[in-house]
Amino acid sequence: MPRTSKRALAQDVLNALPDAQQAVTYLAENGQDTLARAVETVTKLAQDAAEATARATQRQENLDQSYSLKVTAEHRQHINTVVEKGAKEITPAVHKRLQMFCKGTWTPDKPVRARRGTAPEKVFVNVRIPDELATEVDRIGKDPARVAERGGYELGLRQVAIAALETEFRMPKTRKKSAKP
Repeated sequence: MPRTSKRALAQDVLNALPDAQQAVTYLAENGQDTLARAVETVTKLAQDAAEATARATQRQENLDQSYSLKVTAEHRQHINTVVEKGAKEITPAVHKRLQMFCKGTWTPDKPVRARRGTAPEKVFVNVRIPDELATEVDRIGKDPARVAERGGYELGLRQVAIAALETEFRMPKTRKKSAKP
């Protein structure tokens, strides 16, 4: 069955290069110099094209999707402060929690919705997440067995990622001042 994807075809070309180079040697040894040069030229062009296709495919696979996660302005400021101090980095911290979620070793709490008009102002924190990880988190977040384990609530990728931010970059508790008598 012929391979139709560019990546598969590029790999087939790269796999065939040793045979093509043997053919060039055979032709040259048997007095077919013109034919040997022609095969060598075509082989080199095919190799260059296959390597370029493989590099382009790898670059495309390495691209991570950027997700905008809504958090409170106060929380984003806290996250930025922690990052500026060098204590943590956003993307690795979120990836760690997402992987824990996929393995079943961490489960975010059920998201709490504020009543209409009472939620604090939200701002965005951008995080890059590999497509494969994002797809897995989304699949697990909606998996009926895992939903049942969580108590019946589905989770989307953004909800899990926001919970990961909240867990990894916990806001310090503020003390309420007590009134003095």
